[in-house]
Amino acid sequence: MPSDAELVRLFRMHRDTFEQLRAIAMKDVWSVSYISLEVLDQNKLSADRRKQYADLLSKIRPDLVMGIDSFEISFSFSGGGEGLSVNRSWMKGISYLPRATPVGHFVRSLDTLPLDDGQYYVPIEGNWYVVYKQLE
Repeated sequence: MPSDAELVRLFRMHRDTFEQLRAIAMKDVWSVSYISLEVLDQNKLSADRRKQYADLLSKIRPDLVMGIDSFEISFSFSGGGEGLSVNRSWMKGISYLPRATPVGHFVRSLDTLPLDDGQYYVPIEGNWYVVYKQLE
């Protein structure tokens, strides 16, 4: 799992690309909720928009996964447990919160993971955060 410092460094290295992805995701919030290179062709977006996402995602990491809704745009760098009946699902990555009030908790670090389910945020800058989500 990436450390907070690794995620902050990656964000700063690719800030412009993250901002471009954020901007187009905000426009597409009512059309798509999940984007990765693997499933990009399985949504209602135009071919031009899918290419735009593919080009931008590939600049950061080809395995990057985006979650899009009106409360948060998340970029997952590590995750697991989805679809398992015995374990929690979780993800760690970077999030943009359009509103400055997250549905979750602000913490100083996510290098030691919280034990309780929920969403946890470490500020990077502006409305950008390192995020960890854990759900049972």
